[in-house]
Amino acid sequence: MVGTRYKEVWRVASALLVLLGCAPELPPAWRIDPEPRGPDGQPDPRGKLRLLAIQAEPPETGPGGVVDLSALVVIHPRQGRRQVLDGQEVGTPWPRDLRHLWLACRPAEGLSALEPCALGPPGSTLQEAELGEGARAQLVVDAGARPGTWLVTLVAATGEGPRACLERARQERGIVADSHACVVGLKRIRVSADGPRNRNPAVQALRLEGQDEVPLDAPGARYPAEGHDLFLTLERAPDAVERAPGLDAPGELRDEQLAVSFFVTGGRLEAGRGDFGTPDCEPPCPQGLRSRVRWEPPTGQTASLEAPDGVVFFFAVLRDDRGGLSYRWGRAWREP
Repeated sequence: MVGTRYKEVWRVASALLVLLGCAPELPPAWRIDPEPRGPDGQPDPRGKLRLLAIQAEPPETGPGGVVDLSALVVIHPRQGRRQVLDGQEVGTPWPRDLRHLWLACRPAEGLSALEPCALGPPGSTLQEAELGEGARAQLVVDAGARPGTWLVTLVAATGEGPRACLERARQERGIVADSHACVVGLKRIRVSADGPRNRNPAVQALRLEGQDEVPLDAPGARYPAEGHDLFLTLERAPDAVERAPGLDAPGELRDEQLAVSFFVTGGRLEAGRGDFGTPDCEPPCPQGLRSRVRWEPPTGQTASLEAPDGVVFFFAVLRDDRGGLSYRWGRAWREP
C-alpha cells in the first residue's frame, strides 16, 4: 500500500528536525493514538484517521475478472462512533461520518514509481474511472485487458469528505494537507493471462495468550489489568502459504513469505510487526502457524486515556509478499 507524497514530505521534514535537535516525538506505528497532535503541536479533538489495510478479493485476476474491494480505516475509540458492544455502550474504532471514494486506473508503461489515481502527473495513468462511494467497491477488468498492473486508489475522509480532500490534494501536487481527517491509499492488483493466481492468506484466529487463550472475537473477552505476561497472537490458516515462482529465479517455485502488522488502541506492543519464523530450526525452515508479540495492558492514568470504557481494540493485517492480504480485529475488556 502506498500513501501520497505527504509521507515523503514528512519524512524529509522529520530528518531535518532531527539534525536541528528539535524533532517531535512521533508515536509508534502500531499505536492508534488517543490524543494525536495537530500541526500546531496541540491535541486535535477530531482524532486521526488510520488506514490499516486495503483488501482486494481476489488479489490477482484475469481479463474479465471481478475484484471486491474493502478497507480497514480506524480511529481511536475516544473519537469514534459510540455503539452497544457486548451489552454496553462504548466508543468504537469506527470513525464518525466516514465517507469513501474509490478510483481505478492503469499506470503508463515505463514508470519507475506508481502514483495514486488522479494525483500523478499528466500521462502517468491510463483509463481512469470511479468505482463508487461506499465502504466497499468492485473493480471489473475488461475482457480484452492485457496482463499487467491495475491500481485502485481509496480516498477516505470525514469533515468535508473525500472529493474535497482529493481536489485539495490535486491542487497541492499530491500532498494531503489535512491527514487527520483524510487518508489516501493505493492497492496494486495484478491481471495475469493464466493461472494459478495468488490468493489472500487466510487468518484462522486472533487472540490473547497468557495463562489462558482468549479469542478476541468472542463476546465478553477479558484481559488481566496487570501481573501477567500476555501475547497478541495471530494464527494463520494451514494453507495460507502458497508456492510460487520467485522474482530472482522465475523458473523455480518457492514458499511465499508471510508477515503480520499489529495495532492496538491501548497498552504497549513490544513490536508492530511479526513473522512466522520457526525457532531453533536450521534453514530452510517451514513457516510456523502463529505469529505473536508481547502486549502490556494500559494501567493507571494511561488506562483512563487509552481505554476510558475499559475496552481495548486489537487489529492484525496478514500479508504475503505477492500482494495478498487479510485482516482481523477483536476487543477485550479489562477484568474488574
